[in-house]
Amino acid sequence: MTNRFHIVTLGLFIAVIATAGEVYGQDAQSASVNPHGNLSIDISCSDCHTSESWVPAKEVMDFNHDTQTTFALIGKHALTNCENCHLDLKFTEPTIIGEGCESCHVDVHQGEFSQQCSDCHNQENFADVDGIFIHNRTTFQLTGAHLQIECETCHVDQSMGHFTNLETECIDCHQEEYELAETVDHVESGFPLTCDDCHTTLAWQPAFFDHLTASDGFALIGAHSLVDCASCHILPSMDLVFNAASDQDCYACHMDDYLAEHQGSGFPTNCLACHSVNSWDDADFEHTEVSNGFELLGAHSKVDCDGCHSPGFGLVFSPPPEDQNDCYSCHTNDYEEEHGGSGFPTDCTLCHNVNDWDDAEEFDHASLSGGFELLGAHSTEVCSSCHTPDLGLVFNPPPSDQNDCFTCHADDYEEEHGGTGFPTDCLSCHNVNNWDDADEFDHASLSGGFELLGAHSTEDCSSCHTPDFELVFSPSPVDQNDCYTCHTDDYEEEHAVAGFPTDCLSCHTLDNWERGPFEEHDALYFPIFSGAHSGEWESDCRTCHITPVDFSLFECINCHEHERSQTDDDHSELSGYIYESTACYSCHPSGRSDD
Repeated sequence: MTNRFHIVTLGLFIAVIATAGEVYGQDAQSASVNPHGNLSIDISCSDCHTSESWVPAKEVMDFNHDTQTTFALIGKHALTNCENCHLDLKFTEPTIIGEGCESCHVDVHQGEFSQQCSDCHNQENFADVDGIFIHNRTTFQLTGAHLQIECETCHVDQSMGHFTNLETECIDCHQEEYELAETVDHVESGFPLTCDDCHTTLAWQPAFFDHLTASDGFALIGAHSLVDCASCHILPSMDLVFNAASDQDCYACHMDDYLAEHQGSGFPTNCLACHSVNSWDDADFEHTEVSNGFELLGAHSKVDCDGCHSPGFGLVFSPPPEDQNDCYSCHTNDYEEEHGGSGFPTDCTLCHNVNDWDDAEEFDHASLSGGFELLGAHSTEVCSSCHTPDLGLVFNPPPSDQNDCFTCHADDYEEEHGGTGFPTDCLSCHNVNNWDDADEFDHASLSGGFELLGAHSTEDCSSCHTPDFELVFSPSPVDQNDCYTCHTDDYEEEHAVAGFPTDCLSCHTLDNWERGPFEEHDALYFPIFSGAHSGEWESDCRTCHITPVDFSLFECINCHEHERSQTDDDHSELSGYIYESTACYSCHPSGRSDD
């Protein structure tokens, strides 16, 4: 009986399953047959259930909720039980509209925030929100001290995620601070309600007050930025003590200072023309502008004002100077004392400069003298060397220019060169640096071609000239190579008997009369300065040339004595051999026995 019950029961269960399977696989003519309602997706019972038991369902279902529905299970949604969302077996509910969380979740913010919950929340943890980031997406970003306070400080009626919208101007929250300000009464002063004109969100104090904006144009610059408010304002009302038009209107506030310093001077009331906003006592005075063109240059920049001005700043000169270059108007007395009657021009800057009255280093003598430039030693001479006290010339006629030495130095010329016929062009021998140093003397030009070469360039003039620069030789030499004309006595003493030629330079040099090496002898004739004969002839030409009148004749045998019979035997095999010096030289041109 038991087995029969089981078989009947099993048959009924299979029939139910079969019936259910038919119903689930068809278009569901009767929705009441399917406990899950009329599903719009293609799903088989076996995707979730097993043939062993209708319940419980499979732990791992073949059904993919993410792809087969319009709602993917992400984050905590993947961990929750089906019945937490599907309140009965009809899985057609709830109906999810788009991505709207409000389909399942109540809006705790009561519609004040965005309808897109994912703008602030995530599906991992509903309470995990970045409050600062979220708040900064509103019209009031949290900066400075606002980052440090609790939400309830501003949102005092916050409850269950509900935040009351607030106004964002500072005064909307800080009205009390505005009214109770200790330093300056903001109410009485009429300060603007835009707190951020002076304060920042970092801290209520210190306040960065924009005086320019608050005062409608008066910028606190220079020393003004350091004074207390009470210097210009009546506290706490902040009423002005002075009524200045702008930050450039110094006179309105500093009238007493002006009258104490400049009353009656005619100085302009534009204080900034002389003073600065940094220091009242540091006056960058622009004299040029105030005086209509008189710039304080050089020594003028160091003179006290009373050097030119009376106590009322009137000029002590009449007429006044035209500009900074008009020296004479002020220095008339100085000119008359120094140059009166001299005819010097009254344009003082031609000689003097603005740095030092006594240092007339810029004196242009060439311009004033009609072309006489002070060169060389002339530039160091005192004026009285050439001028009388009234600056008249002591020479008559005056020199043509700085190269006309003779006009002034005629006495020097006569004393040194009178009767010599020397030219009066002094610069042909002398220079402007030193009268005694005639190192630029061109002897060749003045002597008609006799250039002072070698030892001649170091001889005193008196060696060849009389005191009046006449030559002591007659006739005169043709040129610097004509030695014999001047050195006849030397020749007669040394070479007259020998009959040497009078072309002295064939043996001697211009550098040393005693040493006449005539090096050509080795190259042209016979080696006497090199080889075996070097040092053997005792520097006396007559050692070899025994006939003074004819240097083409020479003797070898006088020094090289041989037995003629022996010499003849030694040369018996040589054709044309003869026993004489010229024959020796023809075979032994270098003086060697093995030639």
